[in-house]
Amino acid sequence: MLSRAVAAVRASQFKAIILLTHLLLMRHAKSSWANPAMNDHDRPPDEDGETDAHAMGSILQARTYAPQLIWCSDSQRTKQTASLLIRAIPGAQTVIHSREFYHVSAQGALDIAEKLGEPKGVSRLMWLGHNPGWSACMSILPLKAIVFQLDPAPY
Repeated sequence: MLSRAVAAVRASQFKAIILLTHLLLMRHAKSSWANPAMNDHDRPPDEDGETDAHAMGSILQARTYAPQLIWCSDSQRTKQTASLLIRAIPGAQTVIHSREFYHVSAQGALDIAEKLGEPKGVSRLMWLGHNPGWSACMSILPLKAIVFQLDPAPY
């Protein structure tokens, strides 16, 4: 009995280490052009984009790829995409908005990631932003690509 108690105390001294195992790149939901004069940064998703964002959240959850943390551009459409996405995913997710992710290049995204460092206690991280930066990231990162695409448009 004493050996079990000693083993329990020793085990409690060590915290589980969770390593990042999945990096998900996602483009924002299709944007609305109802007001062509609107500033690009302020453009919201359109109705189809809203539906697609929620559907993507359901797909990610069903396939066990739901992100625990989202690094997100601060544009209106990416913020709303993140909000719609996480409504379909049970549990708490954290979204961090960054102006630096707005139309960032692939190298710029890597620089931001290096500056922020690997998030602690997170195994699934999503970068939510814009093309062409995300497409370029797919071509330079050594990732196993699993593509879920709802919108056939390249951008």
